[in-house]
Amino acid sequence: MDIDAELLERVDRAAHAMGISRNAVLALGASRFVDGTMRD
Repeated sequence: MDIDAELLERVDRAAHAMGISRNAVLALGASRFVDGTMRD
């Protein structure tokens, strides 16, 4: 699956702002997605 370049840029900016890695930001996003999906 390809990730949108603009999305990746936003992820990188968020990672930099929080002082964490891109993978950590992606994991946090995935966790929120899964939590939201499991509640429905």
